[in-house]
Amino acid sequence: MSLQKQLATLHDLLNRLRFQRHNEEPVAPYRRFGHADGFIAFQGVEDFFEYEEALKMFYDHKDIPETISLKVFEDSLVRLLREFYDSGETVSRDRLSEFYRQHLDKPILDSVVLRPVVGIVVKKPKEDLGPFCLYNLEESKQIIAERLGIMDDLLWTGWEQVKYAIGTEVKARDTKRANEIADEKFELFENIIRFNLSPDDTRHRANVVNWDHNWIDLAIIASQENWSTPTGWHGPFLDINLSDPFFFRKDNGNEYLWSLAGNKNLTRMQQSLLGAVNWLGKAQRDLDYGRKFLLCVIALETLLTIDDQSILRPGITYQIAESVALLLGNGPDERLDLESRMKKLYGIRSAISHGGKKVVTMDSIQEARAISTAVIRLFLVREELRKIPNQHALRDYLRKLKYS
Repeated sequence: MSLQKQLATLHDLLNRLRFQRHNEEPVAPYRRFGHADGFIAFQGVEDFFEYEEALKMFYDHKDIPETISLKVFEDSLVRLLREFYDSGETVSRDRLSEFYRQHLDKPILDSVVLRPVVGIVVKKPKEDLGPFCLYNLEESKQIIAERLGIMDDLLWTGWEQVKYAIGTEVKARDTKRANEIADEKFELFENIIRFNLSPDDTRHRANVVNWDHNWIDLAIIASQENWSTPTGWHGPFLDINLSDPFFFRKDNGNEYLWSLAGNKNLTRMQQSLLGAVNWLGKAQRDLDYGRKFLLCVIALETLLTIDDQSILRPGITYQIAESVALLLGNGPDERLDLESRMKKLYGIRSAISHGGKKVVTMDSIQEARAISTAVIRLFLVREELRKIPNQHALRDYLRKLKYS
């Protein structure tokens, strides 16, 4: 957006600002910010949404979203608004340029972010998985302190009960954004681990940012004839050994998968591949059978859909079914069987999406998960599929496969 339009938007925001005293009730929805003996506020539907849209517009400037937290940026924008609200002056082009320059002149810092990780075991002091370092803290606190260049006992305050940590490197202009970027990467780490678990495995979890807890299921059931108090434990109980060679192997695609997780220059196809793994990881975590099934199918769609068209169009549904058959089937009979199975799964998907099917069985989930996993693994291990740069090139590859 041009500087002139940004100036006009700032002027409009200043006209929408209203002062409120502490004892005044705001009109919902609202955003308000402390000011003198009260607040300045955007309140009511129109002003609230105008402010939200303007904030996004100002934030989306050069590399600011990649390096500065939205909260940090918003705080500085509010300070700018306060400045001109109090003075009554019009925001000048020079002042707006200076506002952006203050952000872009900040250096982009290389940071290391560490968080506790539970649900895992690391047999060595340090284990590397793509862009992630896993630490056994009983043996590696000194290694970490030396790497960070911080030889201060206070570094580990609050970490006394933590056995394992995960670290990753990020680039950002402020610590809040560094933490946000790291958490996005840690969520990918969680989902890659979940992708490697079996579909019905509820006993293992690797948790960094999305915490799964085990819990006791209690009930009292009483009838005219008898009563009972069934109990049972749910949730993850067992730790995942991340020193197991399985997580590093080339033949199952994990070596390549971790390399993608640390690559900042991914092709469209590689982005889709990581996206598919993410969706399967989310499916592994979800307890609702309907959502779990949908996420397994969405993983497949993320990888195989050509263009951003509605996946529920009959032609697109057929395209996904045929693509799966061509990729996984050996010979006409297997391909016809796979295509038929996929169409049945899409019948379930369509019914769920339109509210017509309320019960999804674990068998359906496992079949959807198994097919999605098999297709993803194929893209991770087969060299000719790794080289495909985008979905249009994939369409050409499948066309040749179909008529070969």
